[in-house]
Amino acid sequence: MYRVDHGSFDDNKYEDGSFDLVFSNDAYLHSADKEKCMTGLCRILSKDGALVFSDILESPTVDREELKDVYARLQLSNLGNHILYDKIFTKNGLTKKLADVSSTPIIRHYGMVKYNATVLKKDELLNAGVTQEFVDKQVFGLGKWIDCGQRGLVQQGWFAYRKGERERTYIMIKPDGVQRGLVG
Repeated sequence: MYRVDHGSFDDNKYEDGSFDLVFSNDAYLHSADKEKCMTGLCRILSKDGALVFSDILESPTVDREELKDVYARLQLSNLGNHILYDKIFTKNGLTKKLADVSSTPIIRHYGMVKYNATVLKKDELLNAGVTQEFVDKQVFGLGKWIDCGQRGLVQQGWFAYRKGERERTYIMIKPDGVQRGLVG
């Protein structure tokens, strides 16, 4: 059984050990306090719980000044990175089972969105009442994401962490069709 709740991961109100599985797709980047968010996730996992997620990350070695336009677009001061996440999860008793980090999905995804807005769906957008000014602004922002991806400043990460000793099989099917699996 599952349920969907709406709330803030920066102010996690669930009781300790409430969940066997926490799954998320590209959400934690929006947390204002990554350490508080990640520590809260560890706290709410059951003793044999699993945390499976994807997230958009900044390179651990990035000069944050180079990402100022990305941060401004998202109204954030940082995106977090896989080394920070691993440090927090390990400190809180989780074991990394799967991690795959790459800039390629950022380039592909935002490149396709940009192509849709400027070529494939441009007339449809404009005929639906979207202004050229809005399209131009979005295309500019998408260009920033693509550039940062091409320079290795932003990345997409897929992760699986486990709490406890229970054996599990993890499989992740990524947008590029590559499947990764690990028992542990």
